[in-house]
Amino acid sequence: TPMTSSFDASLKSGSMQLLHTPMPRKVISLAFFMLMAKLNVKVVQNLLAKRQLMNASFDKLRLAGTYGAFGVVAEEREELIIESAVDANGPWKEYNFNVKPGDVNRTPRWISPYHHRIDWQLWISAQTG
Repeated sequence: TPMTSSFDASLKSGSMQLLHTPMPRKVISLAFFMLMAKLNVKVVQNLLAKRQLMNASFDKLRLAGTYGAFGVVAEEREELIIESAVDANGPWKEYNFNVKPGDVNRTPRWISPYHHRIDWQLWISAQTG
């Protein structure tokens, strides 16, 4: 199929680029990988622990650590709903945002690599009261 052949071509192209990468670059990349692997051992142990530390660092230079935006997620979901109407008596129309949680039966949205800031802020403001 065309998709498979383009994938195969990209793999070959990637392996060719790796062959032509200068040796100092390969050494630095490998050293960085090894350093990050070593520094993240405690991070992974924390991830697997029953009592995880949130927003903790596990080395003196703080190169590796955990980040937890939400230590606890509520069982009930509250959210702000923005509506508008031409007349104060209605009918009112709800504004739907691309990535704001909304309908629980809706398929989750694919948003990467973009960050839909207003959707995120509306959801956060509902959580903070």
